[in-house]
Amino acid sequence: MRHARCDNTEVKRILSPDRKLVIIVYDHSCWNDPPSTFAVVEGHWDWFSWSRRPEFCYLLNVGAHLQVDARWLDNKHIEISSPDELDSSYDKELPTHYTCDDIAVTYKFKIKPPPKEKAPDNQTVAMIHEAINRTENCIRQGGPYYADYLRNAVDQGDSRQALELVCTIVIKGKCPISKETYALLETVVKKMGIADTYLEDLKALAR
Repeated sequence: MRHARCDNTEVKRILSPDRKLVIIVYDHSCWNDPPSTFAVVEGHWDWFSWSRRPEFCYLLNVGAHLQVDARWLDNKHIEISSPDELDSSYDKELPTHYTCDDIAVTYKFKIKPPPKEKAPDNQTVAMIHEAINRTENCIRQGGPYYADYLRNAVDQGDSRQALELVCTIVIKGKCPISKETYALLETVVKKMGIADTYLEDLKALAR
């Protein structure tokens, strides 16, 4: 029964120019799976002169809720795009071209640049050090010298790893932070190209 607790919500339908086919975009939600977005081509229901194929082919299946723009360039060409940026982990997973029977499909997606390992400038290094200073009481719960370890990691060029560890320690320790500290972390997390999921959890701790 638990596996049945899933839902496919239809987001949009895009008819082909000859009205024989339709692109349908769905948001998929399931209690034990991450949200996803997928798109299919189907035979259009009101085309009575031929037998409808209820599921023609899959066009897209992305492991995240994504705003999908799909359009028919003509009856034999589809373009799939999105205004959203996808995590760099999708760069090798998403196709650029695909053929659905005799329909050519082109994909145009924006991929976020991969996270930076090293801070891009001295200002960012200083901001990460300041984030460590502001959260040091929380960090020291993991060991008296852990804050010094993180500072050394930043100075050695492992800025991303150090910053992710700071965020993880604060989140797991449920340590309250000031709104100013959250604003600092928000700025430097974005500068380093780190996943926004950290910010969602940190924001809940801001007081």
